[in-house]
Amino acid sequence: MPELHPILEDNGKYTLPMASYNLDLPERRTLCTFVKDIKVPTGFSANPKKLVSMKDLSFTNCKAHDCHVMLTVYLPIAIRAIKPEFLRMAITRMCYFFSKISQKTIGKKELSDLHDFVVETQNQLEMCLPPAFLI
Repeated sequence: MPELHPILEDNGKYTLPMASYNLDLPERRTLCTFVKDIKVPTGFSANPKKLVSMKDLSFTNCKAHDCHVMLTVYLPIAIRAIKPEFLRMAITRMCYFFSKISQKTIGKKELSDLHDFVVETQNQLEMCLPPAFLI
């Protein structure tokens, strides 16, 4: 990906350009605000307000179930504002896959279709992200 190669500045130092999967400050603020303002039913997941740090614009103290709910439910909705549509589509497909495999029952026909679906999704992610990101 030549657009991600280091750029030599006038002072002799190199800078790395932001990749398409990096969120800039307004996008991170929007994502954190979205998750912080979510109202969920009792017992669905932990209170999202306690998981978001607006000072650092990060997620903290997430348990495994909270991460699962964020990956399968919140993330596909929250990334609607991300600019490159190809990246948004690949992440949404990945979230759909994780949602499907976490169900209690999966039929044989559905499992073979899901295999083809995840192969296509993996190919889309390989086009969007650097290879080291997927290891």
